[in-house]
Amino acid sequence: MPRSVLLSLLLFPTFAFAQAGGQVYFSTRTTQTSKREVVQSTGSIRQTQTVRSLGVLVEYRSIRPVRAPYEVQCFFVAKDEATRERFIYYCETARVEGGNGKLEFHAKSLKGSTKTVTSIPVTAATDSGETYLGTATAISETPGLKMDGWIVRILSEGKVVQIDSNQAHLRALAQDDPEWLDDALKGR
Repeated sequence: MPRSVLLSLLLFPTFAFAQAGGQVYFSTRTTQTSKREVVQSTGSIRQTQTVRSLGVLVEYRSIRPVRAPYEVQCFFVAKDEATRERFIYYCETARVEGGNGKLEFHAKSLKGSTKTVTSIPVTAATDSGETYLGTATAISETPGLKMDGWIVRILSEGKVVQIDSNQAHLRALAQDDPEWLDDALKGR
């Protein structure tokens, strides 16, 4: 192995893709994960909804000029908490011509479960005429969507050269069912 390639692998230990005329090294990682609560109050009703977001950073380096550009595809996957169904809810693509750089992909916010608390003032009287004031509370939860993770697929000259994910089960799903990813790109 040439010394420059070995040195690059030590400094940037991820995926190297050979291509006639050039070689590009890619690495992927999660850059942000956030979960926040959105609270709305109207009279005696208080509603709290969970909102989640996620980001992915793809870094790349090339040692020599590349013959053809790479296409980097990023898919964000969610799961319906009620049905447990997994689906791609957002995807983006970018083109890499070579050189050194970074691509950052950010998912759209994902609305999770909703919890509704309804409080109603209650007045009760005993037989002896004493009055008690209190509150009756009803709590209901509606399942929503849950962030499952991300998948990055890299193509060169129309062929898949690498698939990566922050979850092993998503990586396996992407490798076993590439049409799932293709359909998401067509539908955007």
